[in-house]
This record gives sequence, structure tokens and C-alpha cells, in this order.
Amino acid sequence: MLPRNRTVSSALGLVVVAGAVGWIAGSQIVSPAEAASRADAPKPSLITVAVEERVLSADIIARGSIGFDDPITLSLGGSTGDPEAKPIVTFIAPEGTELKEGSVAVEIAGRPVILLVGEIDVYRDMRPGSEGLDVEQLEQALVRLGFLAKADSTWDNATGAAIQAMYAAVGYEANTTTDSELASLKAAREYVRSASQALSDAEKAIAAAGDVSASALLAAQAAVAGAQDAVALAQAQRTAAIAAANGALDEANAALSSAESAVTLAESRLAEAEAGIHPDTGLPPTPSELAQLESDVAVAEVALVAAHTQVTIATNAVTTTTIEHDSYVASAQRTLGIAQAQLTELQTPGDLTALYRARDAARRDLQSANEELIKIEARIGTWLPSGEIIFLPSMPVQVVDVIAKRGDILSGPFITVSGADIAMIVSLQESDARHLTVGDQVIIDEPELLAEPVDARIAEIPEASPSGRVQMKVELETLPPEIIGANVRVRIPIESTSGAVLVVPAAALSAIANGDTRVEVEDPSHPGDTRFVTVITGLAADGVVEVHPVDGSLVQGDRVVVGYADIGPDVKPSPTVG
Repeated sequence: MLPRNRTVSSALGLVVVAGAVGWIAGSQIVSPAEAASRADAPKPSLITVAVEERVLSADIIARGSIGFDDPITLSLGGSTGDPEAKPIVTFIAPEGTELKEGSVAVEIAGRPVILLVGEIDVYRDMRPGSEGLDVEQLEQALVRLGFLAKADSTWDNATGAAIQAMYAAVGYEANTTTDSELASLKAAREYVRSASQALSDAEKAIAAAGDVSASALLAAQAAVAGAQDAVALAQAQRTAAIAAANGALDEANAALSSAESAVTLAESRLAEAEAGIHPDTGLPPTPSELAQLESDVAVAEVALVAAHTQVTIATNAVTTTTIEHDSYVASAQRTLGIAQAQLTELQTPGDLTALYRARDAARRDLQSANEELIKIEARIGTWLPSGEIIFLPSMPVQVVDVIAKRGDILSGPFITVSGADIAMIVSLQESDARHLTVGDQVIIDEPELLAEPVDARIAEIPEASPSGRVQMKVELETLPPEIIGANVRVRIPIESTSGAVLVVPAAALSAIANGDTRVEVEDPSHPGDTRFVTVITGLAADGVVEVHPVDGSLVQGDRVVVGYADIGPDVKPSPTVG
């Protein structure tokens, strides 16, 4: 440690040296304070923004995917008009096709499958005389398409004509009378002719009673022979018709047995897959494989229902055919009895009671034959197989997936169509979704795709997923086709002013000690001079705030201060903002 006197001497020496250096440099160096005093003071510049008047809203900004609502997978409801043909796909609507009511979705072995609007699924063939809600639904569709004047619940001649027109409009012929139906119609007409002839003969016999000539006797004998031939013909036709009906019943029962086996097999395969092993691969099934096996079960069950229906139809046909042809045989036998009675009367003239009875019986037979003919004619004509029509809840729809292809043997679903309504799914955070309710406005705001924003409404707000996202559904009435399938920007107003209000930037607001909020307004007549206006704030959004002046004047176009800038004498003032 240095002695104290030595330390003091050293310090004094340093002061002397420093003083000398300062004196020498004094004439060369200007102190900062002196330099500042020699310079001009900087000029302040205000940064201002104009007060606006507009509607202000707070929005949720999100993205939405636009598409058609509720896809539907289509399958046949039964067989087509040619049940003996293999169900080979000869045409199918390609992906992207818009299908309107009356359109053909698929063609099976040359027969069309037409789409109509309705809530009731097809469950039977419809033909002349059919009655029910399904017939009414069909006729309502025919009315909409312009082929029928009005709808009721009964298939009549007007319905058949409308079906023919609908098929012709898409380039096909409707299903008409079968060969067996034509044969029944021919037989019924023949029995009417025979009964009419028997009545005429009975009336002639009465007129000629008591005056028997050789020609009358020969005519009566010929009538008996003709009646005997008619009985033989009626019995032969009865045998053939019942045999054909029983054959159809046997085929229907065989098809039912096959359908039951198919359901059992499909259920067994599905059960094996659900147990963990795919019956074809021996491996655990994938979700798509499991879904296909479930679809196979559904298809087999539909086929089973159709097979049961065909058995019922075939059983009824056996009963109906037996009753009809028993009636024809009985009528022919009665005609024979009349002819024999007439011959007997001619051979033993006298009492005409038997002839009168024969005439009355002939009249009854003719009436019965005419009534039966009317029934058959009412049942025969254009008909609609259950497999050639599919009802959808609404149309038009769009083909979104083609499952079958041309040349396939159809055994299940063949096509998937979209719903008719355009819908958008908007993905939101659960915290944002809590501010919304069904019916709230949604604005599609995508300038690159739309000339102007499009309004829509919230249709459904489901529960949030485990990740905290809500897939909100928005329904749209119409949009340009090019935007279908697009992902677009949407704005959802959650709060809005009731009309145009004054708004200023948030940076223009300042708080003072008493808690009031104010803005600083530049005097347009004296740039740089300002005044303060006390305001009440309202909604804030997009960096601006709603304000209402309570002490001082504030109108649209006034410029409020949002900042300051200092500039030197040689620097031009910065331009104001806004």
C-alpha cells in the first residue's frame, strides 16, 4: 500500500495533466450541451387516422368444405321385368352425373332402373288393380313428371298409360301383358262367346218348340257336340294352367330356399369375421372388409324378402288360376247341360219348362262370363316390376361412387349418390362453437371463387370430438357448380352493432386517472393543435373500437392521434395516416 502523501501527490499530478490537456483541446472540441444549445429544437409530427362510421361486427373466421349432403347407396328392390335373364349390368351412370327424378341410374340386362322421389321403399310389383300408398306415391311422381293428371291410390288405365310415357321418355318400353295373361284373356273371351251362343240357342229352342224340324234337331245335336268339345277344352286348359302355376310356385320355393341359404352363409361369414378371422383370408378383417361382409348380409336379406314375396305371389297365382279355370269348366258344363236339355226337348216336344230353365241358366252364365272377363281385362296391361324403380327422399342427386361396372353380375349395392341438399362442414374449436346457435348466419367469403360473399345458415352443431373440434353443418340452397367440393373461408358474426357507428383505431384510445377514456383530435384548421374528447367504448373488432362521444364533439372524418414522430429542421414532416 502506497503512503498517503504519495497517493495525494499522484492524484494532484493527474489533475494538472488533465487540465493541461483540456486547455489545449478546448479550442477544438465543443461539449454536447453546447452543441445541443446551438441546434434548433426538433419539430413534432402527429400520426393521425380518420374517424369512420360503419357497421362493426366481431367474427369467427374458419374454413369449410362444401359438398352434397347424406350419401345414399342404392340396391335393387326386386327383380326386373325379365326375371329369367341374368342380372348383368349393361349400363351404369358414371361418377359425377346429376340424376334428376325420372333418370335411369343403372340398366340390368337391358331393363332400366328409374329413380323417383318418395318415402316408401318398393316392396312389390305394381300392376292394374293394385291399390295402396305405394301406388299413390308412384302416381304423385308421375304427376310431377307431367305424365299423369292427378294421383289416387288405385292403378287404372291412366296409370298404365303414364308408365308407358315415362319409360318412352328415357328410351325404353314399359312391361306389358305376359303370354300366360293373354292366354287367360283369350279363354275368358271364348267363354263369353260360348255363353252368348248358348243363350241364343236357348231362346231359339223356345221359339221353335212344338215345331220340330229335321234341321232343328240336327242343330240341337250339333250344339250338344260343340258343348262337349268346349267342356273338354276347358278341362285341358285348366290342367295346363294349374300345372304352369304350380311350376312357378316350385321355382319360387326353390329360390326362397336358395335365398335362405344365402342369408345363413352371409351371416356365418360375418360372424366369423366379427370373431376376428376373415373367412377368405384367414386374417383379422379390415374395417372395409367387415363393412363388405355386413353389406353382403343386408343384400342377402333383401333377396330373401323378395323371394318370400315371389312365393306369396306364386301361391296366390295357383289359387287364382284354379278358381278361374274351375269357373270356366263349370260354365262349359252348364252350357253342355243346356244343349242336352234342348236336344231332349226337341226329341220329346210338349212341356217347355225345361227350355225356360235352360234359357235362364244361359243368361246367368253369360252374366258371370262377362263379369269374369271384366276382372281379367282390369288385371292385364302395363305393370311395374319392383326391381325397375327406386324411390329416394329427394332429388336431384349426384353420383359420388360407382360400385358396380358394366358387365358385372349385380348381387348387391351398385352406386352411391349424394343427397340433394348442398351442405358445408365447418371445423371449429369447441370454445368458438359455444357462441353459436342453429340458424345463425354464416358468410362464405372466398374472393378467388365467388364474385361476392354468400349467406348461409347453421343447420346443426354436434358435440365436440375428443380433440375439442366441432364439425358444424351449414346448409346452402345453391352455389356455382365449380365451388362444390372446395374448401372456403367463412365468417361467422357473433356480435354486431345495430347500425353504423363511429369507430377509431384501438391505438387512439387512452385512459386518464379518473377512469375515463378519451381520444385526441387534431384541429383541421390548425394542424398540430389538438383537443381531447371523452368517449364511451363499445364493440371492438379488427383493430378498431366503437366509440360514443360524451364530452366534446367527434364526427366522421375527424382525425384522431394514434402516435407521434420527432423530425429535425431539414427533414420534411411525415404524411398523416389514413
